[in-house]
Formats: sequence, C-alpha cells, structure tokens
Amino acid sequence: MTALITGMGLFTPVGRGVEETFDALTTGRSGLTRPAEGHPARESLDVAGVLPDIDPRTVASGPEARVLDRIVVLALIAAADALADAGIEVGRDVDPDRIGVIVGGVGGMATLESQVLARAARGRAAVSPYLLTGI
Repeated sequence: MTALITGMGLFTPVGRGVEETFDALTTGRSGLTRPAEGHPARESLDVAGVLPDIDPRTVASGPEARVLDRIVVLALIAAADALADAGIEVGRDVDPDRIGVIVGGVGGMATLESQVLARAARGRAAVSPYLLTGI
C-alpha cells in the first residue's frame, strides 16, 4: 500500500511557513525591500524580495554544512516544515528509508558556477567532492 500525505513548507520574503506567509499576503504586508549593501541583487535591482540569511548548520553538520548552496539550505528547511505541516515525524510515523520529498526548480547555480571556474583555473582536482550534494 502506498500513502501520500501532503504538507506545505514555505520560506518567503514575507515570512516562514504557511501561516506567517498567508497572514502577510492577506494584510497587504510586502516583502519587497532595497537589497542590502553587498547583496548581489543590489547592482541590478532597486527592490527585491530578499530572504534573510540562514545558517546552514540548522540543516546539516560537518563538511556538508560548509558546501551546501543557499537554495539547498532553504529547500531543506521548507521540506522539514512540510513534514511538520503534514504531521509527520520521521522515525516515529514513517521509516526514514521509505519517505521522499519532491522539490521543484533548479538551484545551486552559484555553487556550480564557482566549481566550473575552479576546474577551468586549477583542473579537475579543484572541484569539490561535495559538488552534487551542494547543489
């Protein structure tokens, strides 16, 4: 028997999670701001929906935490929130080897770009062994 339990996880410029994001949308609170000094978007945009900085150690540890692209960290946080929203506790409600999370989109382009440049400059050995898990 296969079961599908759906939960939602959001990390948006107006809040984290379904309730906070829905509240912002229904009360007209905007997540658009002027990107901070040093933010890559500041060079080309006057306003943007910028997400706050997130410590990757909230979702990973050791070398994995150092190599995960920001979009992967955000996706892992949203996935954990979706499990919580569905009322699922991995290990209690479901075998960790029998659960999956589907995330749409393409991410990790900043990490991929830096690794392509590293390979071009210093050769194959310069590419991180964590490239695929990082993106």
